[in-house]
Amino acid sequence: MYPSGTFRDNPESPPAPVFQLTLRRPSLIEDTFRQLGAADHDYFQRELVVRFMEDIKLSLVNIRDFFLHVFEELLAPESEMFMYNDTKTLVWFPAKPRVEEKSYFLFGVLCGMALYNHNIVHLPFPLALFKKMVGVKPSLEDLREFDPVVGGSLRYLLEDYTDDDVEENLDMTFTVIWDDQKVELDPKETGKPVTSFNKKQFVDAYVNLAFNQSAEKVFEEFRRGFFKVCDRDVVELFQPEELRGVMVGKEDYDWDTLKQVSIYNHYSLLSVGLGADLRN
Repeated sequence: MYPSGTFRDNPESPPAPVFQLTLRRPSLIEDTFRQLGAADHDYFQRELVVRFMEDIKLSLVNIRDFFLHVFEELLAPESEMFMYNDTKTLVWFPAKPRVEEKSYFLFGVLCGMALYNHNIVHLPFPLALFKKMVGVKPSLEDLREFDPVVGGSLRYLLEDYTDDDVEENLDMTFTVIWDDQKVELDPKETGKPVTSFNKKQFVDAYVNLAFNQSAEKVFEEFRRGFFKVCDRDVVELFQPEELRGVMVGKEDYDWDTLKQVSIYNHYSLLSVGLGADLRN
């Protein structure tokens, strides 16, 4: 059940103004970003209507089709918008973006519009994303979700390693690699050794680097875009797991099957000439 005020109002209420995107399938990201970037931000809280130039009369599956494919393209490695974990199963915001920051604002707008228009989308982010959206601090468990090897090693160091001489036995320092970049977790002391006395400081600094410090600017652009659509006070009523649930649906959802169903519906409706003008 969604908190009142998060999305569009009662569908039985009188017709409201719509926000229409007219797109070319081969240029989906380019057209979407151009039209979102040029739109009045107030339009983001209107009901979304999507039309494709290739099938201008088709409308019944367009919105679901749009969100499915636009997120697929944005989250693909070719977009260069995100960093991937070692298993290529989860993404996070990069420490050194290869695209302009505005792209992350528009990505946030799209996430907000999907939620506002009652569409689940494929967002392979760790729970840390949804924690940050509702004002909850990410933890070591979130790092373990994103990178089980690093997160597991840090947990072992913090909770299970009982030898008092961490510095001599493990030879670890506050110098780490994140997103292919060398980072000093303590800028005041290059190569600071990890000891039994400061290992919690080391772990906390690592988690902070991963989910806050490394991508602060682009995440803030994403969050700014998201809350241009959705009411912050209402979103923060969710628990992180609940927010992920309403945005993503089942974590084990078969997105490849959904893609095939979407393509099938697209061509089936075209074959019988079925369409509806949502402006009427």
